[in-house]
Amino acid sequence: MKKRFDLANVVTRASNKMGILGLGANGESTGEGLKLRRQLYPHVDQVTGLLSRFIRNAYCMPQFAMLPFITLLSVYIFTFYESLGGSTSIATFFVALARCIDVIATPYISHYSDRFKGEYGRRRPFCFIGKYELYSEG
Repeated sequence: MKKRFDLANVVTRASNKMGILGLGANGESTGEGLKLRRQLYPHVDQVTGLLSRFIRNAYCMPQFAMLPFITLLSVYIFTFYESLGGSTSIATFFVALARCIDVIATPYISHYSDRFKGEYGRRRPFCFIGKYELYSEG
């Protein structure tokens, strides 16, 4: 049986979401919604809606710490392959192929994981599967 489009349900869900965001029916601010938003998102500046500079930098620190290693690896990996007797052109082909697959796979996985409704949440199954793929590469 096909699910019927129910406009009243859509309007109710949209108004509930607007209430959480602190907006009334016409987009004006409501006191209850703003209080709830401040409770749900305490680290967001309520005036600008942006994260503080400290929080943004804290989110970037793991990648920033890995950057020197990634740079050295990408510079010296082809020299290492040549010392083992490998062809630089074949190594370059496989690196380019991996990046092309990544360009296609990442948006697909992101889209699927955003809409995934599972018993263990949206992200946990993907993290669980991804850790085995990550450790099998190295």
